[in-house]
Amino acid sequence: MQHPNKQTDGNSVKMNETFHSDSISSKNSLSNLTEFFDDYFEKMAKTIYESANDLFYVHDLDGNILTINRATQEAFGYSREEFLKLRIADVIASEDLELANEMTQKKISGEAEKTSYELNCVGKDKQKIVLEINSSIIYQDGKPMAVQGIARNITERKTMQNALQENKEYLQMLF
Repeated sequence: MQHPNKQTDGNSVKMNETFHSDSISSKNSLSNLTEFFDDYFEKMAKTIYESANDLFYVHDLDGNILTINRATQEAFGYSREEFLKLRIADVIASEDLELANEMTQKKISGEAEKTSYELNCVGKDKQKIVLEINSSIIYQDGKPMAVQGIARNITERKTMQNALQENKEYLQMLF
């Protein structure tokens, strides 16, 4: 591969410099560059959001689901349209509703900036889904308005851990 500053005969060449001594032109160039990278990072963030293996979600303080990513749809088995008609309580296992409410209240009250915990949920097919949740509050004008979260589906890991524990207990009974 040829170095961009070298000609094929090995002699160095000057880079094409387009620096302007006029500060207005420099400011415009900087502004254009800033806009370019702002657009680039916005597109990159959207790509990461939609292609991530982790579940991303936002729900308002009444529990209405506002947005989800592809991984959330896949984990729960709902289409995006179906999911956005649900409330967060519709997908949390009944035995964990109190825990979810407690974690939300800790964030709203300011007791915790963010919370991390495991939560049992239920998919469209009524199968149990175990999530490791990391969530925080979204504020508007200094007031809490929604909860944003990133969750990791740890169902398989928890199933394996439970199976190992059962095997260990069984082996201890034999010996």
